[in-house]
Amino acid sequence: MTDDEIDVAWSKSVAELAADALVDAGLLTKADFDEAQNIIMEELRVRLALRDRPDRKNSRCKSI
Repeated sequence: MTDDEIDVAWSKSVAELAADALVDAGLLTKADFDEAQNIIMEELRVRLALRDRPDRKNSRCKSI
């Protein structure tokens, strides 16, 4: 797999989990699940494309 294919697969997986959590919390309807998943996935892919990735130092996570 290429790096882009890995990013796409990871983004889709995380987006599905996020959208499902929103449905479970009652913040999103099942009817809106697919659209929400696609929006979340695209936002994640943009971040990854910009190389906005966690680093090993967790510099943005102040509690660690």
